[in-house]
Amino acid sequence: MRLREQRIAHKMKATQVVNIINIPQSTYSLYENGRRRPPIPILRKLARLYGTTIDALVGDEDTAPSLDENPSAPRVTLKTD
Repeated sequence: MRLREQRIAHKMKATQVVNIINIPQSTYSLYENGRRRPPIPILRKLARLYGTTIDALVGDEDTAPSLDENPSAPRVTLKTD
């Protein structure tokens, strides 16, 4: 989880974050310290707050290869009418 890194990058204190997303300080501390996983609705709020994606918050963007890194990956083109 990258919650602390995002909070620090946005120059916010934990008390500011908990006031904005409306959860107890102790709960947020558990999330930041990796002792508890935030539910999807909280992750949505945090992603909006930090202007990022849920994947970025939970660390999935680093582990998923991009198409540039895997040129043999199938390409999907969506057709719109």
